[in-house]
Amino acid sequence: MNHKGIKTLGAESSAGLSLLEVLACAAILGVVINLCASVFITSSRLSVLGTTALDRIHVVQEIRDGFISTVRESCAVVPTLSEYSSGSEQIILEMAQHPAQKTGKRYAILGRFGSESRLGRLKILEKDGKYSAEGFVTYPLDLDSIRFGYDKSTAHEARLISLEFDIKNTGNRRGRRAAHKFTAAMRGVSAAR
Repeated sequence: MNHKGIKTLGAESSAGLSLLEVLACAAILGVVINLCASVFITSSRLSVLGTTALDRIHVVQEIRDGFISTVRESCAVVPTLSEYSSGSEQIILEMAQHPAQKTGKRYAILGRFGSESRLGRLKILEKDGKYSAEGFVTYPLDLDSIRFGYDKSTAHEARLISLEFDIKNTGNRRGRRAAHKFTAAMRGVSAAR
């Protein structure tokens, strides 16, 4: 012992670790690092899957809100408009005229446009027999199928409209499709009705 009461080791001391103990510590440390890395990678993958599913849910809610608000604002289903026609995969809605609005008729077309696998909404203004686009929205969700349904035998007489679609590539390994269905009633009133 030195004068401060601390025990010191001499040259003949056997303190320290043997080679076997160092190798055992390194092996245990390797297992712990491997376990931590696999937990990190697994949690990162789960985070990506969760974020993707949440994004998909948000887009489905956007589609629902856009569909319901468009249908509720409309007053009639139009059979044809220019090169578009109402059917099971596309619908043309005549929008209700506001009393202060004197600019012409407004229409909204819901469905696929061209070879897109996404649902879109095109707003059209008819003024003096000419059509112009007011706005276009494409929802960022790839769909397998889009189906519009009506409460009457013909689309022109319908007041209740349903939208049913299946989402592509939901990440479900069993091959099940994620089907969604929304229904809305027209609440707009036109001068003709």
